[in-house]
Amino acid sequence: MSSPNLSVQSDNPVPGASRARGYLVAFGLVVLATLLRVGIVDPLVGDRLPYITFFAAVFAVAWYGAPGPTLFAVVLSALAAALLVLRPLASQGGPALALPGTALFLAVGLGVAALAEARRRSAARLRAELEENQRLRQVAEDTAVEAENAVAEAEESLDQLLEAEQELRASEERLRAALRIVPLGVFTQDRELRYTWYENSLDDGRGPAVVGRRDTDLLEPPDAATIERIKRAVLEAVAAAGSWWRRAATAIAAPTTSRWSRCAIAPAR
Repeated sequence: MSSPNLSVQSDNPVPGASRARGYLVAFGLVVLATLLRVGIVDPLVGDRLPYITFFAAVFAVAWYGAPGPTLFAVVLSALAAALLVLRPLASQGGPALALPGTALFLAVGLGVAALAEARRRSAARLRAELEENQRLRQVAEDTAVEAENAVAEAEESLDQLLEAEQELRASEERLRAALRIVPLGVFTQDRELRYTWYENSLDDGRGPAVVGRRDTDLLEPPDAATIERIKRAVLEAVAAAGSWWRRAATAIAAPTTSRWSRCAIAPAR
């Protein structure tokens, strides 16, 4: 099996190659400045302005890159000017007269190198800030997309809940409608045997008054005791066996007569 070829691209040049290129550029510009000063400028200005072309070379190198090549250009320019421009004037007292100019050139060259380093650091800091801003912008865009997706999912879930609630209400209405025409009572109770829901077509709207109460609050004590005993037996059987239900028939006392009720009691799932 042959492994795939991998290629890595980088926008940043190799540090060693970049430094070498900077020094080569500095050397080439100083050579060019020397040729211009000796061959073209010298016939025009003579011994005046011995560093005019070398200033241009130093400024160009400082604009190009790091302070190292700039300092190299300053030193190389001073040597080239001393050997090829100022030495021919030695018989006329040139070196003595050129000393202030040489000091000025070195001072300006060092200042330019410092400015070049400050510019390089400022550019690097600006690039870092731009990259950080781009990263933060990307994070913000990703967060906004995630938030939009979360909102869309929440809206979809809410719609589903509303549909389920509407369906549940419709089912309850259908159940209530069926119970109104059938002589049947349906209810639920909690473990304390308090009614949590009650529908009974025979009671003429007693449901709201029944919810929250127990049989002991609604029936005569003997009837309530009988009913609760049956219901607690179902709860105890469920706790012991896990599943059980029971049918029972009991007489419910009323003010003028007794009514027999048949019921089926089962634990809620």
